[in-house]
Amino acid sequence: MKENSAALLGLLVCPLVAVLAAGLDSFNVPSSSGETGPIAWLGIFPIVYLFALMASIVLGGPSFLLGRKMDLIRWWSASITGGVIGLIMYVAIRLPNIVLSMHDIALYIVTGFVTGLVFWSIWRCRATA
Repeated sequence: MKENSAALLGLLVCPLVAVLAAGLDSFNVPSSSGETGPIAWLGIFPIVYLFALMASIVLGGPSFLLGRKMDLIRWWSASITGGVIGLIMYVAIRLPNIVLSMHDIALYIVTGFVTGLVFWSIWRCRATA
């Protein structure tokens, strides 16, 4: 797999990490019908994927290009960048009424961290293919 196709695949696959995190977190959030769990998760799946895809393209893509230009694509730089993007998304989604929730902040940062690692893993596989 070439570097550009690996990066594109990573940008498309990584939002699924956010979808899974939202799905795991949705077990605590009742839906409008009062349900929790997998049924509520299925309803938010496309919405969360689209938001995460936008973040991946708008924030992750330029971050990758900058890191590649500076030859700084490492597992730690990808995960730190992912965590920062997760924090940016937390603030962006909560604007203009930011109410700090340590649970939500941690969820967004850890999700971003894991997403960065997933992206790096996909991108790194290009060398072995």
